[in-house]
Amino acid sequence: SRLRWDSRGYTGGGARTYKDGLDAGGTYGSPASSIANVETNERIYPILYVYRKFGQDTGGPGKYRGGTGTEVMIVPHRTRDPIDMTVLGYGSTHPDPRGLYGGMPGSVNVQLLLKDADVRQQFLQSHVPRDLEETGFTRAHSTASKELVRIEVGDAILLGASGGGGFGDPLDRDPYSVERDLATRLVSAAAAGGIFGVAFDSEGRVVLSDTEINRDALRRVRVGGKPLSPGMASGVSTERERFLIGGCLEVIEEDDQAYFHCARCGYRYSKTAVDPKSAAIKREVSIASFSPWNRYGLPEEIAGWEFCCPGCALLINVQV
Repeated sequence: SRLRWDSRGYTGGGARTYKDGLDAGGTYGSPASSIANVETNERIYPILYVYRKFGQDTGGPGKYRGGTGTEVMIVPHRTRDPIDMTVLGYGSTHPDPRGLYGGMPGSVNVQLLLKDADVRQQFLQSHVPRDLEETGFTRAHSTASKELVRIEVGDAILLGASGGGGFGDPLDRDPYSVERDLATRLVSAAAAGGIFGVAFDSEGRVVLSDTEINRDALRRVRVGGKPLSPGMASGVSTERERFLIGGCLEVIEEDDQAYFHCARCGYRYSKTAVDPKSAAIKREVSIASFSPWNRYGLPEEIAGWEFCCPGCALLINVQV
């Protein structure tokens, strides 16, 4: 049997300036497209869907989160022969969806061949695996964007579509929105605490006091452990002409000169003829810090850069 799988669809939409991105928004270049029908695919091909769901940690973190992509696991079904699968996709090596104004990129697209998976054994025990961690396998092969792979009867295939990019600093996200995302399995506990800085009690409820402590600690990491201080131009008069950019920068006219300032603490970056990132603190991070799925890209070859305000550590830009 031969299975052709287009992994480009069912991606998440980018975050808006006021709202999270659309989960499983599909391919925007094809607005009339729709997600495949599970029963139709199972009727045509000798496969069984183990699950199809929103992909956890696929949406780019931000004040407003990027929409999540989908995650699908399938296994061969009612066949004794292997299945040749042609994978057609993109974005497998690095995060392609970009974040804006401190928002982080969405995840890579993931195509994993799970060798010797124990899905059938779990079915015999009346248990359906819910994610990769619950699936026993001997080896995970991350396929290329375009590749022909052979799925043996005891294997499984996991296909994860990228999420959209985030908007704004993740440490500015409403803690109760993170609580909701955690409860609905759109973000993991590791991301809720390590990226968004939100603390929870034993019942999964937000602890605001600990959240502020966590977020302050994460901001200090951004500036290399230096104490946070107000910017050089903090307390700029609101009577001066100003222009807000992305909620993190503002242009202020001073003595017939226009300067970039931090919109939060007032730190003066540079004249508007100069890129404000040149005066920001630049920190290199692993692309796997944006999403655990990115470890299946090329984290050893492709780096992430974070640019933040030297005064208050507000994240203003993230690049890959």
